[in-house]
Amino acid sequence: MHDLHHSTSHIDSIPNELLIPIFKYVYADSCLDLTTRHDFCLFGPCTCSEERKVAFEWTRCIENFLDPNLFPIVLLLVCRKWRSVAESISVFWTRIVIFVDSNPTPLPLVRSFFECSRDLPFDVTVMRRPETYGESDADEYKRCRAVIDIMMPHVSRCSTIKFDVIHSSSLPSISKDFHGLAPKLTELHLLCRIDDGVPSGPRSQISSHQNQTDNPFSCPALTHIEVDGRNFAHAYLDLPSWRQSLQDPTERSVSGLGLEISVTNFAPNYSIAKDFQYTLHDFLTFLESLPYLRKLSLANVIFPYHTLSPLNDHFILSVSDLALKDLSNGFFTVFTAVVGFDSLYEAFIENCALGSADVPPCDRLVLSKIDASESLWPFLMGWGGSALDVRDCPSLDDTVLQGLRMEIGDAHLFLRDCPNFTVKGLKKLVRNMNRRVTAANLDSHAFEILSVDGTRPEVPPSIQELEWFDKYVDIFTWEGVDRSIYTSTIRT
Repeated sequence: MHDLHHSTSHIDSIPNELLIPIFKYVYADSCLDLTTRHDFCLFGPCTCSEERKVAFEWTRCIENFLDPNLFPIVLLLVCRKWRSVAESISVFWTRIVIFVDSNPTPLPLVRSFFECSRDLPFDVTVMRRPETYGESDADEYKRCRAVIDIMMPHVSRCSTIKFDVIHSSSLPSISKDFHGLAPKLTELHLLCRIDDGVPSGPRSQISSHQNQTDNPFSCPALTHIEVDGRNFAHAYLDLPSWRQSLQDPTERSVSGLGLEISVTNFAPNYSIAKDFQYTLHDFLTFLESLPYLRKLSLANVIFPYHTLSPLNDHFILSVSDLALKDLSNGFFTVFTAVVGFDSLYEAFIENCALGSADVPPCDRLVLSKIDASESLWPFLMGWGGSALDVRDCPSLDDTVLQGLRMEIGDAHLFLRDCPNFTVKGLKKLVRNMNRRVTAANLDSHAFEILSVDGTRPEVPPSIQELEWFDKYVDIFTWEGVDRSIYTSTIRT
């Protein structure tokens, strides 16, 4: 009989020939493949190129990033052998997650992430744990700068860069931190919760001007850019190479993906002269020059706009999707007055001061969290699209419903958390729309879908009114109404 001590197997005794395929299988299982499923030749010599291997895309669910057993970090904690094997397989390190809150990822580990990925493209996310965004963190900038300094020499290999921090000054500066060609960079997300009125980038007196002159930053493959307004404005002013790479249609015409731009959290600081040098006129002129701009989002941002005149200035954007959120009255009004669209499909407007603004000419319109003091009429007076989604807008009442002039035949109307209209007013809208259908000699109802849910009017439709809506609307739903009672009554 063998000695029990000598027959015991340890976890680090698993041979590499078995361990590596197991690791690769776990890696493949933790990825989303956006192309064709690839098993990484797990049980034989891999004949695929490194580019083919990284066609896998890591799942980007935030819960995954917060998992203490996130692959491959968990392998480093088992034993030295597992750590050595994991670090030898570069494709494992193409998803890099770094924390910069009060419990930051150790910098030696951050360095090893980039080193272990070797020459492969990678995605990097620099973030805080969700429960820490409400903290007052004076050291966030310092921790982010340390990560930025480690990351930037590898920017030519970045596919996706995402920072999600509290302060705008903790973000990397496009004009000061990024250098050289980033041919693989398709997504750049520089997100902050607070505009602290301080430019991002290094605070030393050493200028990066020479580096940008000798090795200017450009990203010709970029399709998604989501940055704070100050970063965007200063990059436009200081970095022609970046501006020109966004205007270059070559890569985007080949990919067919177009360009999505989102600008957030910015108000000019009177102590920063450069904040006022970049105006709304400059911004719109630049957007107008982008041949493949597909989507534009503006949230809590103000570019100086007082030099614009709705009578003299007009810009045409070719975007198909527009999102405007948390915009002030003056900025929102001027923006809608001077900007036209030649192919806008959907517009999303949330928590904006409507004032005397013009409604964007789109087929689908979403209005969300418009304050009760803001009138939806006459804002909607000139809109004639086919789908209207109104969410949490107390000022939607019968007067607004009577004024709607939606496209007839396949109209969609969704009313959520809008308690101040009546069933009678809704019936009148349907009746008026159906009259237009009859006048146009169309063989259909005006509304394909009419839905009411969330916080609703206090008085719901009666059984007879439900029957009426079912007769004159293709699909009618009113949350909270027991349809089984209506159905049994009809059968009786």
